[in-house]
Amino acid sequence: SGRYALGPYAVRLGLAGLEQFDLFAVSRDRLVELANAVGHSVFLGVWGNHGPTIVYRADGIHSRSIFELRVGSVLPVLRSALGRLFLAHLPESVTAEFVDAELKDFRQQAAGLSHGELASADVIRNRMDLNRMVRQARQHGMSRCRSGILSDYTAMSAPILDYGGTICAGITVMGRIGVLDDDLQGESAKAVNALAKQLSNAGQGRHLPCA
Repeated sequence: SGRYALGPYAVRLGLAGLEQFDLFAVSRDRLVELANAVGHSVFLGVWGNHGPTIVYRADGIHSRSIFELRVGSVLPVLRSALGRLFLAHLPESVTAEFVDAELKDFRQQAAGLSHGELASADVIRNRMDLNRMVRQARQHGMSRCRSGILSDYTAMSAPILDYGGTICAGITVMGRIGVLDDDLQGESAKAVNALAKQLSNAGQGRHLPCA
C-alpha cells in the first residue's frame, strides 16, 4: 500500500544479509554506472514480506531528492513500475492479497475523481486493466508507470532472473515526466533492459543466489 517502510535497524540488517549474496555485490557498481549514463535515479528492488522493496538506490545528474523513495521503502504493486513488474512475473497466489487491497483503495479514492481524470490517468482500475498491463509488460520485457507514486514522475522496470528463469529482483529508472524518456523502445529503456539481462545472464551462468 506504500504506507509502510522498514525501520533503520531492519534496513541495516537486511543490507548486511544482502551483502552475502553475489547479486547485490556485483550489481551496485553497475547500477551507479547506469544512473550516470541515463542521468536519473536507479533502484534495485526485491519482493519482500510487505511487497516490492527498494534495497539500493543510485542517483544521476537529473535526480532530485525523492524522500518518499529510499532504501527500505515498500512500494505499491499497482502504482509503481517495480510493483507492476513483479505482478507480471510472480504467481498470482503471491500477489493476490496486495492487488485486492489496492483495488479496494482505488475504488474508494476514485469516488472523488472526475471521469476525465480517471480516463487520462495511468491507473489500474480493475482486473481487466491488470491483465492488460501484465500482457504489455511481458510483451515489452519491462513495465512502466506514469504518475503512480509521484504525480510528476515516470518509471520503467526490467527483471533480473535467476538461473531457473524466476524473477529475483528488478531494476527501475525513475525521473520527471518530460525529462526522462520513458518510451519502452527508447535509449533509457534499452539501457535498463540491457543491464537487467547482463545480471540475469551472470546469475544463470554462475548460479547467483538472488534471494
